[in-house]
Amino acid sequence: MGIKKYVKDFSPGEEGYEYTGKWYFLPGMGGEIKKQALLSAAGLALITLLFFLGLTRNNAGGYIFWILLPYMCQFLPAAYGWMGACTLWRAVFAGRKPGAEERRRGQVKTETEKQRFADDVPGIWLRQMDYDKSIRRLWRCSLGLTILSGCSAAADVLLVLPKLAEMVKADELFFLSVVCAGFAVSLLLTLHSRRLLRKTMDFHILSEHEKN
Repeated sequence: MGIKKYVKDFSPGEEGYEYTGKWYFLPGMGGEIKKQALLSAAGLALITLLFFLGLTRNNAGGYIFWILLPYMCQFLPAAYGWMGACTLWRAVFAGRKPGAEERRRGQVKTETEKQRFADDVPGIWLRQMDYDKSIRRLWRCSLGLTILSGCSAAADVLLVLPKLAEMVKADELFFLSVVCAGFAVSLLLTLHSRRLLRKTMDFHILSEHEKN
């Protein structure tokens, strides 16, 4: 299903199939983009650590469905987020970019666009499939983590505050602090991913048929 989605981005050429789909350009020095990719990986690593730390205590919130369900569901967006981070790293080091012929067929309409996508402008190029599986996936997964961790934190607060004196304070407060810390990191990662998402510019390569 995922591969079929991008079949239309390839067209037959002289040496086999060539990519004629949309490219996304992240302007800036390569080191800056690598730093942003590293920050995404570090945020996911911290979220993963906090997730497992929350499972180490035998707290009351861990036995309540409406607290445990959103907490456990964080595993899915975290796993997909790691896949997105790995895809971004591979794309960064692969160094793909449109060739001279592809740039000639590019759908560039203004002088400003020509300057943005010139050969001497530093930055990272991503194909549509790489963009969807890295930048866009990181944004969606971090947003999902923020929503799920926020729901779990709010539910645990509603449980803890009225019955704090009756509970084992150390375990319950530890779990609550872990959930809140996870929410804070997820929110920061969401803002960072959104910034990276908004920084990209699309560049559509026309096929020979479309160009003519």
